[in-house]
Amino acid sequence: MQEILESLQLDQTFVFQFVLIAILFFIFSSLYLKPVQRMLEERQRRLKDQVAGAQDLLKQVESKMAEFEKALQSSRTEAKKKHDQAVQAVKDAEEKALQQTKDQLKQEFAKKSQELYAQKTQIEKELEGLVDSLSESIAQAVLK
Repeated sequence: MQEILESLQLDQTFVFQFVLIAILFFIFSSLYLKPVQRMLEERQRRLKDQVAGAQDLLKQVESKMAEFEKALQSSRTEAKKKHDQAVQAVKDAEEKALQQTKDQLKQEFAKKSQELYAQKTQIEKELEGLVDSLSESIAQAVLK
């Protein structure tokens, strides 16, 4: 061993320095490296937990969005149904009002037709009376 050290031009202080460096390394690693390594592992564990939590939240958000979309679609369908019912109700009311107006016009037409027929009949009677009196006047005038 002595020969190897001499061939490398190393003296006995090298062994002492090597042992001292090894001791310092073990002290340094136990005092600083292990706590730093534990801190890094803890940080990595927390990061994994946070990522898992974020993924859970993302799944919850997606689930809520699906529920919201379903509720929105249901609301849209219901609103369309109510709109269609309202439109149909308006059309029915319009048709009913139109039918009532037609019925009223038919009644008024029938009433006015009857009134006109009554007036026509009265005028014909009056004309017949006038024709009769006129024909008597003409006949008397011709006979005289």
